[in-house]
Amino acid sequence: LPRYAYGGWYSRYWSWSDVELRDIVKEYEERDIPLDVLVIDMNWHPSFEKERAMNASRDQAHQPKGWTGYTWDRTLFPSPSKFLQYIDRRGLSTTLNLHPAGGIEPWEDTYPDVATEMGIDPASGKFVPFKPSDPHNMFAWFNITLAKREVEGVDFWWLDWQQGETWMKQPDVNPTFWLNHLFWSKPHFSKSGMESGTPETRRRPILFGRWGGLGNHRYALGFSGDVNPSWASLKFQVQFTLTAANVLFSYWSHDLGGHLKPCPAE
Repeated sequence: LPRYAYGGWYSRYWSWSDVELRDIVKEYEERDIPLDVLVIDMNWHPSFEKERAMNASRDQAHQPKGWTGYTWDRTLFPSPSKFLQYIDRRGLSTTLNLHPAGGIEPWEDTYPDVATEMGIDPASGKFVPFKPSDPHNMFAWFNITLAKREVEGVDFWWLDWQQGETWMKQPDVNPTFWLNHLFWSKPHFSKSGMESGTPETRRRPILFGRWGGLGNHRYALGFSGDVNPSWASLKFQVQFTLTAANVLFSYWSHDLGGHLKPCPAE
């Protein structure tokens, strides 16, 4: 793993603006608290929260509208590149949350290019399904959609929930494991996009993802999921991490403040 991955990470599921995140980074500096990674949860893109809260709207993939997204919410991040450059100057790395099941919908800024690449007329408004077992589909996803955000300054991705066991046409293939492999081996981790980088040209790869089963130790590091905020939960995380090392999966990120319910003041 790159060295920064072993440092402090900040994450909270909230509709932060770029101004608010800058203030958080400044507060860490003022308090002299080390910080190495800024994690921005799913609200970096339009999330249509009011519609999802009423369960009133689904996208063309029949997923909750806004659960999947690849385009910056410009009301929160009016100048994403400048924001990411600022974070980079502060010595931090940035990761964005992904829920890929919804595919590429017509409101995404890369939709015209992706649709054209996949042989879909952009004027039709037909979405581009997410098909992790299709090399052409994955080529467009990585090299058009995700690459646009990486050029702006996104350092790596948080591949959150969407194991999608029903997506894979190949029997006995775990899609989480497969997606972790695809992310780990993609050209983004080679300078100038070279696919076969030498030790001198390759960057250390990193993926913040879900556990894909035995053998997944090749693709660190793990996100252990939503937790209850309690001392008992924190105690279990120690045992959990040590036990995971029995199958060589040694690197985990745990939610210290929980997510499933409000965190106690202590």
